Amino acid sequence: MASDSVESPNAVPSFADSVTAHWSRAYQPRVEFYRSILNNQHSSRKAPSEALRQMREESIIIKAQHALLHECHNALLPVSRLAPELLSHVFHFLAQDLPLVPDEAEKLDRAIYMRRRERNANSHPLRRSWTKVLFVSRHFRRTALGDPSLWPTITTALGQEWMAKLIDFSGSSLVTFHLGARYDGMKKATKAALLKTISRVRGLQITSDSKGLRALRLSSIELPELHQIRFHMEADEEDANTDSEDTVPTWDPTALAQVNAPALRKLSIHGFGDFPWASNLLQHHLTTLHIGIDLEPSYDHVEFPSLRAMLSALSRLSSLTTLSLKRCKVKVIESALAVACLPLLRTLRLEDCSYMLVAYTFAHLQVPQEAKLYFSTDINRFNDRTSPHMAHNLQMSQSFFRTLQEHLATPFWQDLRTVELMTMPEAYPEMYSTDDSVEKDDYSDYDDIDKQCFVMNAWRQDDSRIVCADCERVPRRKKGYFDTPFDYVRYERPEPDLTISIYHGRESFKFADECLRLFEHSPSVRTLSLRPDHKTWTLGGWPKSLDSFTNVSFLRVDGVLGQVILQRLYERGIASQGTGGSGAKPPQVLPRLKSLALLRDGEHVRWRTRPDIPGFGDRLQLLAAVWKLRAESGASLQEVALDERRCALSHFQSLRKTVNIRAIHLWDFGSYEPILSEEEDEESEEEDEDDYDGHTYF
Repeated sequence: MASDSVESPNAVPSFADSVTAHWSRAYQPRVEFYRSILNNQHSSRKAPSEALRQMREESIIIKAQHALLHECHNALLPVSRLAPELLSHVFHFLAQDLPLVPDEAEKLDRAIYMRRRERNANSHPLRRSWTKVLFVSRHFRRTALGDPSLWPTITTALGQEWMAKLIDFSGSSLVTFHLGARYDGMKKATKAALLKTISRVRGLQITSDSKGLRALRLSSIELPELHQIRFHMEADEEDANTDSEDTVPTWDPTALAQVNAPALRKLSIHGFGDFPWASNLLQHHLTTLHIGIDLEPSYDHVEFPSLRAMLSALSRLSSLTTLSLKRCKVKVIESALAVACLPLLRTLRLEDCSYMLVAYTFAHLQVPQEAKLYFSTDINRFNDRTSPHMAHNLQMSQSFFRTLQEHLATPFWQDLRTVELMTMPEAYPEMYSTDDSVEKDDYSDYDDIDKQCFVMNAWRQDDSRIVCADCERVPRRKKGYFDTPFDYVRYERPEPDLTISIYHGRESFKFADECLRLFEHSPSVRTLSLRPDHKTWTLGGWPKSLDSFTNVSFLRVDGVLGQVILQRLYERGIASQGTGGSGAKPPQVLPRLKSLALLRDGEHVRWRTRPDIPGFGDRLQLLAAVWKLRAESGASLQEVALDERRCALSHFQSLRKTVNIRAIHLWDFGSYEPILSEEEDEESEEEDEDDYDGHTYF
């Protein structure tokens, strides 16, 4: 029989005493000690510097002990007892969202600079990336440090000590080497680290200023696994003191000139001008190429010496799938340019480039049918208003639209089904979300003007939901008396096959006529959307060009343009009936039109006001007359789509007796109603980061 004197195993001590009383007793001697200093004969003067220094040291020690106590708290949580295999799986997903070195590698260097200037430990990059898990608990830390596949990035931005540790953590896995090259060139320790991992470097990111690129010299080496190179120019004092505001640092042709990378697939050059199209980095097996300036906002640009040289170099990149040029222009545009064939291209972006570069590149690139094209040009930024291609009223040059129209008239582009013309920013943010997280700065006025543009989107799909996102109601359980029994789900429209954005400050809407004429001879167009900013879009000659869209079955018009469309349909309907005579009757406008959507009226449209056509008391009567005329002429409408809030008004009930009205609820990013997307029906919560000091966690 066991003896009663056997000691029981250690148990968690009971907290019979008050926790507050315990810590009061622990701190009381030190508090009394410092109070005695304050109450002595020197209390009228400044406290002794030695006592003040000691008090600060004790505060640091107390904070460190509090961090250790918080770590023990985290270790007691159920999540801290998960198996290492599950934790590694979670950490991998977190590393994709918050990588140690972001895709914009220059942001890491900026964070390091701000931390050193402000001397704020909480801004350490390790606390902003997935490595924040190192500060949670010892179990998290052991799991993260024991998985080499979680450390695929070697960076010089965190210092030489961390660079050496990252090399050890990564084991034998492939890595991305982030190199911060400055005016003094590559340090010996950095070069030694690169040579140590040379056989397993998958990506090379170089963040450099103008002096650093010239000082960067790599001897003849071979990187057999190098898949991606990304250069980013970081502004420095030399760049700020340049004489010209419209130039960027010139690319150094000797940079990486002796590096052999047989597996190179992706090349990105950010912020350097005058890139040589004969560079050894442009290899035939390259799949992704980006050249441009990405800082926002910026008036700088990359200037290419010759369009012929650019097209010739592109024709040799037969494996290219993604081509992106941002804020680029050319010095010389030659005649008799040869067509460059890119048989595997899937994405082409010419963003904020000069309009002649956009037009001629568009006309001299042969790309597959499934390629996505995005073109944007900024008239005010790149083009001289006194240029012979520019009229005094700042209209787009005729050669630009003539080139685009000729290219869109080719059989290759005769399968576009849906066309959308709109001004941005949207009066009602329906298709594009407004980014409220962007910090306002001294360029806020610049941003407001710069974002105003005219956008033309085209799709090969024929679906009215692409341009008219009618929200779907999804039932849900009410949580309160004022809560609605459903959520709204928006339609996730596909990416356009063709996008052309024209930035022209507050006058971008003047290009409506030219953009609409690009498709007036495209019989494949079935869906057409005209979404102006109702406060600024003035009317030109475009209503007459609607006669060319003979196969359009769905038409959406917003704001005051709805009134113009109704008048146009009514006048042509009366003329097509005729009152006698031998003259030929004009055909109906949009003879195959079945659905007409009059939306986003706002406060600038009054349905009860009298239209400009005699004989009608209000716009409702005009709509009923158009419905009747279309039915009598054999081109009857099937429905008229109106906003559900407007349809709920009492004076619309009588209209339902004549017109088939479909009430729709449009998506609105600015709405305060409970709205969900098809991929956003789960709530996300931000967890506060703990205050672990993180000095000794290895």
